[in-house]
Amino acid sequence: MMVGDYLAFLSMAIGLFLLMYAVKYYASSVVVLIRNNPRRNNKNGNKAKHDNDADIRASLQTNGGSHESRQERMNGPFRTEAEIRTELHQLREEYRSGVIEPRNYERKMEILQTELDILEGEPLVSIHLPFYNERSVADRILKACNSLDHKNYEVVIVDDSTDDTPTILEAWRDNPHVKIIHREQRSGFKGGALNVALEHMDRRAKYVMVFDADFIPPPDIVHQFLAYFENGFNGNNNSKRNPGNDKAPNGSLSKENFVGISEKLRVWHRNKEVAAVQGYQWHYLNSGENWLTRGVRAEFSASYVVERTSQELAGAMKLIAGSVFMIKTEILRKYGWSTSITEDWELTLRLYADGYKVLYTPHIQVPAECPSTIPRLVRQRMRWAEGHTHNVKKYFWRILRSERLSVREKIEFLYYSPYYLQSFLLLVGTASWILSGLLRGNVPFWNSTLGWSLILLNLLAIPLMCLTGLFMEKSVGKSYGGVLSVIALSHILAPFQGYASLKGLIEKEEKSVWIRTLKTGRITEPLLKLQLRRTIRGIVRRVRKSNARPRVRAALADTGGLFINPIVRIVGHVDERKSASWEPQLSPRYCSLCGRDLVVNSRYCDWCGVRARGAS
Repeated sequence: MMVGDYLAFLSMAIGLFLLMYAVKYYASSVVVLIRNNPRRNNKNGNKAKHDNDADIRASLQTNGGSHESRQERMNGPFRTEAEIRTELHQLREEYRSGVIEPRNYERKMEILQTELDILEGEPLVSIHLPFYNERSVADRILKACNSLDHKNYEVVIVDDSTDDTPTILEAWRDNPHVKIIHREQRSGFKGGALNVALEHMDRRAKYVMVFDADFIPPPDIVHQFLAYFENGFNGNNNSKRNPGNDKAPNGSLSKENFVGISEKLRVWHRNKEVAAVQGYQWHYLNSGENWLTRGVRAEFSASYVVERTSQELAGAMKLIAGSVFMIKTEILRKYGWSTSITEDWELTLRLYADGYKVLYTPHIQVPAECPSTIPRLVRQRMRWAEGHTHNVKKYFWRILRSERLSVREKIEFLYYSPYYLQSFLLLVGTASWILSGLLRGNVPFWNSTLGWSLILLNLLAIPLMCLTGLFMEKSVGKSYGGVLSVIALSHILAPFQGYASLKGLIEKEEKSVWIRTLKTGRITEPLLKLQLRRTIRGIVRRVRKSNARPRVRAALADTGGLFINPIVRIVGHVDERKSASWEPQLSPRYCSLCGRDLVVNSRYCDWCGVRARGAS
């Protein structure tokens, strides 16, 4: 064989390797389109007025209903806090004296502690905000955190800033919810700052949430996350005592309450391995700024709405993504944060190696900025590529040898392993393909038709996944241009990601410095709640009337272009030029003609133009 033949064979082998990723992207798109009607779970009690209650997978649902339906089945509340604490004390004394067996002691302690947690009401949540020169967005995220519906929380800010961010933070020092810690040295970067937050947080905190400074969490974000952890949690705790119930076998609980607690404990045992829940980092706020931000917005839609959702549906490994997640405090204290430049991925690997799991839901969304210049985006992705690859090398055999991971999780880890090395392989494969053509190389069983088919399949996989994500977000019409930007970005970033991933693979220790991604605080898009599609029935047969868009504009004129959203009151005014052309918040009702969600003050269907039933 000649040199050209070897190069042709190499380019073909790399193309087939990349095709495996493309097939997975295609499969993820199909899975999400087919299974995009997830069962919803309303566990927030008096927070039912919010229509973005957390979606929990079927394996995590206790009864598929609300807290009120649970109370009806249980026919009465639990005992008072004083009664429970008295029995806890008596149980401990019996255990010390040897009256009760250890197994029975642990079972009864779990029952009593679970009942006590419900009576104590809202769990304490600690929100950690690592800051580094965030003067453009610091005040904005603090206003959002100060507007939360959840009352029992604290905000711990660890500030490494060298600009005037500390001056901005001084205005928040007297806020009872806020703790501010300044660091003179930026040791450990973000992971080091989060470790300091762990040291200064309230010891009673049951959960920790982390946000980067450019995010704007909605008021009910805590309750959305708690629905995944707090089975039967409600915010008001206004139940009334009914002493007339029959006694349970242990003589202390009513029969109905005993059954309810037993059900709760079964769920608790099933869920105790869940360490964290990751939400959707909705990079959207400035997506209309330029072609680059539109591409980043489409890329994140593909990743979070399609790829990660399919991973959750398949029961595969999911990663903690550095922001917009809630984690159990006891687990985070046990593991802590590393000083890796991808501290979130490193923590994910340690958790999975020890048998813990991470859940993902696209229905918990927090809007954030997109990097708006090529240099900022390149630095961010180079850090991701280097840190990701280095930690894969560090934990590779530990993950594969662990008996606490399922086969699906290990397969997903193998998929993650060369994730950023794809860029390096793409460069090598492209160069080999060009050189083999110049040298007239040939693979005997290969032809040009197969070659071009392979190229097209690999080239179209990510754009199709982006279109699927935007379709699920009902944003194709507005954001389809970002798909073309993604194609350009994948080739612009390839040499930088390839170099960084190769560096992470070769180096013994991470040597790169964390380079912060600049946040501008600019908002070009209206702050609406994202509504993902719930059904795709009737898409082919939908009728679209020519007067649909004019009616939408007429309805906008009726409402004065106003948008109803809780985030707007936090941030204030948004760009009117963008807002005036956008659709208001979705209505839960459906069009009687085409079945599409009704929008624009619930008067007109934006698809076929029909007037809603009962609309004035």
